[in-house]
Formats: sequence, C-alpha cells, structure tokens
Amino acid sequence: LRSCGIQAVCWLKRRGSCMALQKQNQGTTLVGRIRAFQRSSQENKRCADCTELGPTYICTDYKTFVCQICSGIHREFGHKIKGISLSDWTEKEVEGIEWGGNQRSNEIWLATFARSQNLQPDRAEPDKIRDFIRQKYVEKKWWQAANANKENNDKELVVNGDITSNGVSHHNGIVLA
Repeated sequence: LRSCGIQAVCWLKRRGSCMALQKQNQGTTLVGRIRAFQRSSQENKRCADCTELGPTYICTDYKTFVCQICSGIHREFGHKIKGISLSDWTEKEVEGIEWGGNQRSNEIWLATFARSQNLQPDRAEPDKIRDFIRQKYVEKKWWQAANANKENNDKELVVNGDITSNGVSHHNGIVLA
C-alpha cells in the first residue's frame, strides 16, 4: 500500500513536471516570437525613448521595446513594463506587441517631432529622458492619430495602449477621432 502511494506521488510529480514543461515551452515560444519581432525591425533593436541598443523590456501600454533605464522612468509614470525574458506572456499580449512596435508607436507619438531639431536623449542623461518621455506620452507634445491625414478610417491605432478601430478612442473621457 505504501509503495502504491509513492508510485502515485511519483506519477503526479512526473505529470506536474510534464505540465510545467509544456507551460515553459509555450512561454519560450511566445518569448521567441517577441524576439523574432524585435529582430525584424531596426527600430525595435533600439530603445523607443533613447539611443540605447538592445532593449530588454517592453512597455505594454505602448507596445514598445525599451531599455532598463527607460523602463524605470516609464514605471514612474505608471506605465506597465515587462521584461522580455523574465515575464510570463499571454498570446494576446504577444499579438499586441507584434501589431505594435517602436515604428508604429512613433508614427503616433512622434508624428510631429522634428528629429533634426530635438535629438532623442542619450541614456547617460536620465533627467532628459524623463522629460522626453513626459512630453512624448503624458503631454502628447508630438502626438497625432495614425490616420489623421488619411481618408480611410478603417485602420486600427493605439491610443495610450488601447487598440481602437475606425479611428475612435475614448481617452480620459475625450473621444479622439
């Protein structure tokens, strides 16, 4: 009887390990998709908010790849940050990231930004980075809807992390068109 109990426990442990391995493999696949998407675009190989190469975090509010310093500053503003390799990802989150990325985000949040006049801050200047992130996302200094100059309003866009369709979004009680 005791031997039977031990076999049952061993079977459950093996089964649990198998289930844990399946979950780990699924997580690895999702992280692999994120990494593949990051490698697919030059913009995603650099931090969305400074000049740092090889960002290891994602700001899930804006679907952007960010470095460690910028991730901390985003957290100061209450933006949700996840480590690419250190976090558990859902299929929906990964699909959102694959839909977004630094280029798509910058088309919205830096639409009117004159890169020749104001260079993105260097990671050695955290105060300048903080000001840049505040202006970019909080004050929306350079923001413009992705389809503001297009007649086709059937495209989706990201506004403060929310995916909207037909160019209509509710943000802080304001309808954005």
